[in-house]
Amino acid sequence: MASDEGSFESGDLWDQLASLRSQIEQLTEERIRPAVADAASQIKNQTDALEARVRDQPLAAVAIAFGLGFLLGRAMR
Repeated sequence: MASDEGSFESGDLWDQLASLRSQIEQLTEERIRPAVADAASQIKNQTDALEARVRDQPLAAVAIAFGLGFLLGRAMR
């Protein structure tokens, strides 16, 4: 009898784990993937905007990059 009871509890545990896995997969599909896709879209838009500004003002972009590199180099000494 005791072994029957133990296997029932083990089976119940596996059922609970399967249910949790299903819930996690559902949450991933419903919430996490759309949020990641939205963040990726926003990053792409910001990258495109930055590239356009660099193309419009290349000398300013080079000067800013040089200045930041100089400041970081001094700070790391």
